Amino acid sequence: MVQQPLWSQPWQFTDPDLWQYQEITLTGAAAEIDQESIRLERERLFAIWEQSSPQPQWTTSFQLPITDYLAISSPFGARRSYNGGPYSTYHEGVDFAAYGGTAVYAPAAGTVVVAEQLYVRGGAVILDHGLGIYSGFYHMSEILVTPGEVVQMGQPIGRSGHQWPFYRQSFALGFAGQWGLGGCPGLAGAGYGLLDSHV
Repeated sequence: MVQQPLWSQPWQFTDPDLWQYQEITLTGAAAEIDQESIRLERERLFAIWEQSSPQPQWTTSFQLPITDYLAISSPFGARRSYNGGPYSTYHEGVDFAAYGGTAVYAPAAGTVVVAEQLYVRGGAVILDHGLGIYSGFYHMSEILVTPGEVVQMGQPIGRSGHQWPFYRQSFALGFAGQWGLGGCPGLAGAGYGLLDSHV
């Protein structure tokens, strides 16, 4: 029997009948992103997520990465249709509507494994918290950390995007290990979805 890594399948945290449906119209540069670019970026990130530090770096519950936000503009699991197409994808993160330049904080201690501008996800930071737990932050206008840096919970890691007066800040928490949550202190209330953006 072949075992699937946990990051390859969405975890259900709520009643599927409660999922929202979102119709998204991509214009400009976003409409030009091709499926091959999406595939290549995902493959690169999957290769990162398959590796993990063997020890947990966190000691307490995870906190929200953004405290000064206006609303959750897109929840985990929202079914999505792009440019009038079928509802064939779902949102694998949580988007927070926030004013441009709003501080984004590390939700727990971890090591920065990605801190760069990605083609599909924009300004991105990914933290390895150990034991296959990753958190990812996308669409950031400014990145305040560097790869290899060890960060502490509450440390600023970036600033929210600023393309519009308020802009989404995406956060996702990922589980890449082959275990359940029983042995992981602080994760009981941290299930925001899989580590990925919403493309």
